[in-house]
Amino acid sequence: MFRGCCRTLCLNPAHLRRARSKAEIGQHQRRAGSRRGTAVESRRANIIKAWEVTGIVPTKPEVVRAIRNTPPSVTGQALAKQFGLSQTTVSRIRRGQSHKGVA
Repeated sequence: MFRGCCRTLCLNPAHLRRARSKAEIGQHQRRAGSRRGTAVESRRANIIKAWEVTGIVPTKPEVVRAIRNTPPSVTGQALAKQFGLSQTTVSRIRRGQSHKGVA
């Protein structure tokens, strides 16, 4: 059983639907956004708002590409000074632990 109106607090029996399979329940949850996507997106939006309030500026994609394209002979410390980032940020970008969406 699931609610056709997609409201978690709704108690109207006319809104209840019977699912014929687990796939139908999953399809309903994806359509309703009641699974992962909504929580992750709102958490990400809250982080970005907090950055803006505190004055933290996200690393630009051009900087990420430049860091990834530098040869290994250039130290992380030198790159951190050049781009005004911390050594940890540079290291995480180089290892692929950060900014995974930037090609």
